[in-house]
Amino acid sequence: MRSSRISSDFEIEALASQTLTDYSLYQLPVDIFQLAKILEINLEPYPNAEGGIMGMLIRNKNDFKIIYSTRINNLGLHRFTIAHEIGHYFLPEHVEQALKDGQHISSSKYKPWYEIEADYFATCLLMPKKLFKSEMAKFPDGLDAIIALSQIFNTSITATAIRYAELADFPISVIFSTDGVIKFAKHSKPMFKIGRKLVMKDSQIPIASKSSAIHTPSMISKLPISLDIWCHCDAKIKGHEIYISLGEYQKRLTVITSGYDPDDYQEIEEEWESPRFK
Repeated sequence: MRSSRISSDFEIEALASQTLTDYSLYQLPVDIFQLAKILEINLEPYPNAEGGIMGMLIRNKNDFKIIYSTRINNLGLHRFTIAHEIGHYFLPEHVEQALKDGQHISSSKYKPWYEIEADYFATCLLMPKKLFKSEMAKFPDGLDAIIALSQIFNTSITATAIRYAELADFPISVIFSTDGVIKFAKHSKPMFKIGRKLVMKDSQIPIASKSSAIHTPSMISKLPISLDIWCHCDAKIKGHEIYISLGEYQKRLTVITSGYDPDDYQEIEEEWESPRFK
């Protein structure tokens, strides 16, 4: 186990992958309960957690225990919480930072560096990059794929959507909002190539979008849109918008996709030369 702090997502991904390989768990869905058993970490569900508390890692000398919230009936969320706490167990300097007082509480509200790293470790552990991209290729792009992948990997729709946007090789944005205010947004690299000033945290859902109608039920089919509703880009670039409710009051996932290929556009630009006049 490394003693110095990991400095990149690439290293966290590699550590998560190596962990699955070392314990013969590189298969779908990843058995996070078995990993905890192998590591001799006791798991204790806790149904009465409040105040955004998701999980807790407790150490007594060399013994570890994970308490995870079951207040929300979502197995994917429970699995992610356990994987997050196991991330604190594996990642360098986390035990020293997170367990200064013998226990560590993970909250959905407070995110210091070690919480962000543990989140990404959990993502990579439950949705290994190679396996995830292989499964992605089996489905049409967009929300249907995210829902199908969440079932295959036994992960929450929220965590799956974020991983999907991270690994997508086409323009896609996944946007999480409450009461019309964006709480989190993840954009694929090709989406960043298309437009500037993509919607970000704490901004309002664009008023011209269908997702701005916060009191309407989930959309059941994709709606054709002009992509400039969501970012600064050419108004001719087309895309699709669809959203679903996430089970809690006015919480919504919006998925924006486009068939536009920014790399093809750049190649055409590079090959074209302006006419010369004598």
